[in-house]
Amino acid sequence: MERTQTTDELLAAVPLFANLSKKEISQISSLATRLEKPAGKELTRQGEHGNEFVIILDGEVEVVVDGEVVATRGPGEYFGEIALLEDRPRTATVVAKTPVSVDVIGQ
Repeated sequence: MERTQTTDELLAAVPLFANLSKKEISQISSLATRLEKPAGKELTRQGEHGNEFVIILDGEVEVVVDGEVVATRGPGEYFGEIALLEDRPRTATVVAKTPVSVDVIGQ
């Protein structure tokens, strides 16, 4: 059986957090909230204000820009990092393609 990566391991692989210590990664990880969402559930909406960073733990999401699917993301991938860095509207809508398990970190 394949071992699931911990939130700390997933965060350490994110370029935004690459230069942080294990202790700092652990502190950020402790802020995460685990959510389960069904297929078809919209996780973010293009144009709306966002202040969450989301790491996909299980399942797949579709990234939609101007009504067109531009990418599919799966376990270990993330979205919403722009919301942590800049005060601007969401650049894409993200919809659960399958049931998903995600960790959400607020600003």
